[in-house]
Amino acid sequence: MFQRVRRLWPAKLQNRIFLSFLLVIFFPFSIMQIHNYNQIETIIGAKISEQNVTQLNQMKFQLEEVRQTALNSVLQMERDTSIRELMVQAHNSPGAESTRMVEEKLDAMKSTFLPNSVFIQYALVQENGEAFTSLPHAENYEGPLHAQLAGELTAKLPFGSPLLKWEFEQARNGLQPEPATKNVLSLYSLSQAADGDWLRARASIDIDGWLRNSANSIQIKQNYYVLDQQGAIISQSNPGFVMNPLIKSKILNQAKESPNDYILDKSGTFVYNAIFLPSISSYVVSQFPLDFFFGDIQALKQRVFSTYLLFIAFFIGISFLTLTTLTRPLRLLEVRMKEAAEKRMNIKLSEEPHRGEILSFVRAFNGMVDDVTGLIGQLKLEERQKEAIRFQMLLNQMNPHFLLNTINMIKWNASNSGDDTTAEMCKALAKLLESSLNTDKDLVFLHEELKLLHSYVYIQSFRYDHRFEVQYEVQTGLDYALVPKLSLQPLVENAIQHGLVYRKQGGIIRVNVASEGHLLIIDVQDNGVGMQKQQPEVHRVRKGIGLSNLRERLSLLYKQDGKLHLIPLEEGAHVRITIPLLLSNPYQPEQNVDR
Repeated sequence: MFQRVRRLWPAKLQNRIFLSFLLVIFFPFSIMQIHNYNQIETIIGAKISEQNVTQLNQMKFQLEEVRQTALNSVLQMERDTSIRELMVQAHNSPGAESTRMVEEKLDAMKSTFLPNSVFIQYALVQENGEAFTSLPHAENYEGPLHAQLAGELTAKLPFGSPLLKWEFEQARNGLQPEPATKNVLSLYSLSQAADGDWLRARASIDIDGWLRNSANSIQIKQNYYVLDQQGAIISQSNPGFVMNPLIKSKILNQAKESPNDYILDKSGTFVYNAIFLPSISSYVVSQFPLDFFFGDIQALKQRVFSTYLLFIAFFIGISFLTLTTLTRPLRLLEVRMKEAAEKRMNIKLSEEPHRGEILSFVRAFNGMVDDVTGLIGQLKLEERQKEAIRFQMLLNQMNPHFLLNTINMIKWNASNSGDDTTAEMCKALAKLLESSLNTDKDLVFLHEELKLLHSYVYIQSFRYDHRFEVQYEVQTGLDYALVPKLSLQPLVENAIQHGLVYRKQGGIIRVNVASEGHLLIIDVQDNGVGMQKQQPEVHRVRKGIGLSNLRERLSLLYKQDGKLHLIPLEEGAHVRITIPLLLSNPYQPEQNVDR
C-alpha cells in the first residue's frame, strides 16, 4: 500500500509542495467555505420567511375584515326599511331620478363601513326584476347594466337556492363595447321582506384592487397571489411575475401543514410563503425575489471570500519563498532571461547576489541588452524621421487647379459685385493659405478644422453659383477633439468636383461628426451622380490623389487605427474616416484675427 502511494507522489519538489498545499489547506478550507455559504442562504431564507409570514397574516386579517364588512352591509340592506321604501317609490314612480335615489343610498351605506368598503360594490334586484347598483354606469340609471345585473342575480339566486353563499367570479367593469373584467369575491343573498317580496342582493369584493392595495402598503415590494383549492391563480398583484407550475403543489401542502416554513425554487430566485383561508377555501401566496436582498448577501459572501483569498495568498507566498530558497541561482537566471525576451530586452539582471562564473555571465548578458537596445533605438529614430519627412511632403501638397480657379473667380466677383463679397472671399482664402503654410501642428481642434471647412465651402459656393449647400451635424462635447489638419477639406472637395458638379441645383453635402466608444467617426455624404453612374475615368478620379493623400496621412498618424472607407450609394457617395477619439483642453484662449 505504501509503495503505491509513493509511486503516485510527484518526483519534483515544487509539485510535492503544491500537492501538499492542496491536501492539507485548500480542500478542507474549501469545504468550510461551501458550508458557510449554505449557512448564509439558510439564515437569509429564514429571515425573509419570518417577515413574509407576518405580512400574510396581516393580509388574511384584512381580507376577513372586508368579508365581514360585506356580510354586515348585506344584512343591513335587508333590514333597512328606508331602502325598501325607496325601492317601492322607484317602482311606483319609475324613472332615472327614483333609481338614482336608491343608488345614492347604497353609496351612502359604503361610507358607513369605511375604509374596508372601498373595495365593495353592491347590487339589489327586486322580485319584479328592477335592479339597483353602486357600480359606476350610464347617466340614465336605467341602461343595459341594470338589465344585465337583474339577469345575473336571478340566475345565481333562483328560488330554493341557499340564502347566503360566497363565490369567486369575474365581473364586468363598466359599460365598454367589450367590457374589461376583474376578479371579485361575491356574497349572494336571497331574503324575503315583510310584504312577501323576495330581494336578491350581491356584495362584490374587488380582489384585484384589494390585493394590489395590500401589496403597495408593504414597504418591501414583492408579488402576491390568491389561489383557489386547485392551485389556479385567481388574482395577482404584479402581472410581471410568473409562478413555476411545478412548485404550486408544494405551496398548497406547505400552507396547510406548516404555514411558517418557506419554499425555495430550484433556481434560487424566489422564496415562497403561503397561508390558507378556510372561510373562502383559498390561499394567499407571497413570492419574494431574492434579488432584492442580493446586495446584502453579496456583501456577506464577499467578506467570507476575501478571508478565504487572504489565506490562499498567504500559503501561496510561503510556498513561493520555500521554492525560491531551495532552487539554484541558475533557475532565477533562466526566468530573468525569459522575461528579457518577453519585454523586448527592456530589462537588466541584478549583479549583487551572484558570484564567479554566474556574475560574468550576468555582466555579458547586460552588455548584450545595452547593445541591442541601442540598435533598436537608432532604428526607431531613423524610421520616425522618414515618416516625418514623408508626412510633411504629403501635407504640403496643394491642388493648383483649386488655387487657379479661386483666383479667377475672385477676379470675376470683383468686377461684377461689391467689395464686401470680395473681402469675405479673400478672408476665407487667407485662412486656408495660413493653415496650409503652418507645418508646426499635425493635429488641430475639431472646431478649428470646421472653421477652415466653412472658409473653403464659402469660396466654392461662389465658384459653383450656389448650386449646393453643406449641412453640419456635430455631436456635443467634441469641439476640442483632435483631428488631422486639412482632413475635412479633401472630402468635401471630392464631393463637389466629382459628384455635385454634374447637378445644376439641389446639391447637398452632409458632414456628420460623432463619437462611438473610443473612436471618432467623420462622415461626408453627398447626393451627386453616385459612384455606380460615373464614367470609368470619372470614377477613377474620384478616388484619386485627394483621398489617397488623406489615407496615407491617417496611416502615418494612427497606424492601423486610422481608416478611410468609401461607401457606394445609389445616389451620391459616402466617405467615412475612423480615428481614435482624442479629447484635449485648449492650451491658450482662442484669438479671432481677421486677415
